[in-house]
Amino acid sequence: MASRRSSDYQLLLKSVRERCRKGFTDLDDPLNLFRQLTSGKHPLPYVSDLNTILAAIVRMKHYSTAISLSHDFHSLGIRPDAYSLGILINCYCHLKHSGFAFSVLGNMMKLGFVPDVVTFTTLINGLIVNDKPKQAALFFEKICSQGFRPNLVTYGALVKGMCRIGDTAAAVVLLRKMDQLKDSCRPDVVIYNTILDSLCKDKLMNEAMHLFLEMKSKCILPDVVTYTSLIRGFCNLGRREEGRGLLNEMLASDIAPDVKTFSMLADMLCKDGMVEQAVHVVQLMIEKGVKPNTITYSTIIDGYCLRGQVEKALEVMDLMVREGVDLMLYVMIYKQCFSCVYLHM
Repeated sequence: MASRRSSDYQLLLKSVRERCRKGFTDLDDPLNLFRQLTSGKHPLPYVSDLNTILAAIVRMKHYSTAISLSHDFHSLGIRPDAYSLGILINCYCHLKHSGFAFSVLGNMMKLGFVPDVVTFTTLINGLIVNDKPKQAALFFEKICSQGFRPNLVTYGALVKGMCRIGDTAAAVVLLRKMDQLKDSCRPDVVIYNTILDSLCKDKLMNEAMHLFLEMKSKCILPDVVTYTSLIRGFCNLGRREEGRGLLNEMLASDIAPDVKTFSMLADMLCKDGMVEQAVHVVQLMIEKGVKPNTITYSTIIDGYCLRGQVEKALEVMDLMVREGVDLMLYVMIYKQCFSCVYLHM
């Protein structure tokens, strides 16, 4: 058997590393590499090279396969390192097996490895994915009391978890904790957007606007997600003038609304019977280089149908066909238009 330093073996390892770096589309490819390295025809591979293969499989979202291969380490006589165990924790968390993930954490510590911020953040996020945000918060408090220093990603996961269960107040408490930390962990636009969106969904628009002004005062620039949440919040409460005011502010700030923002505004206008204004929004959308999607077109068609303007609705439908709309959606809207004809006969 060739040694680890032989040129053939080094070429094999180089090939494995290069192919894993590029990524795979077929699961059989990394599996074959794993088998090739562990077949016994070559020297025992480095744990780092097996980790590289496992990481490539995880990027393909084949978590169960990665777990199965990691169990082969013991039979091969290869001692896993902190990175191997971190991969295993990540897989269990993605599969919503947080209990197994914490078992791996215990094994990691028994082996003398010190979990890092990535490991702890993965576990916190795993609890949240498992719909256990309160347990995640308790775990966070426990490890912080033992000297763990969370990063922005850790706080982001917790904020998202609190908002997910509707506990926006707890998310705001976390935000205030972050305000007291060093620059590396100060809240960013993503954290603010998560809380803002939750406040808007709770119809707490005054609080949302207060937070919006706060982020601007801290030179945290709002983005399209920020404005879309606020515009939706105001429109859902019937405060459409305020929503349009934010749209104008957004455009004046050179922040391009996306198709979601434009479609939402068009929908709100159509529901108020202001189809012409909705069409103007779509025209503005096209001028800004944003291509309307099927939801946008369907909104305008629905608005015309509600007003009995079937010919206008059919014109929009013809435009959809020219733009390459899905045939099944075409048929659905076609039926909708003819239903409208009968209603207004």
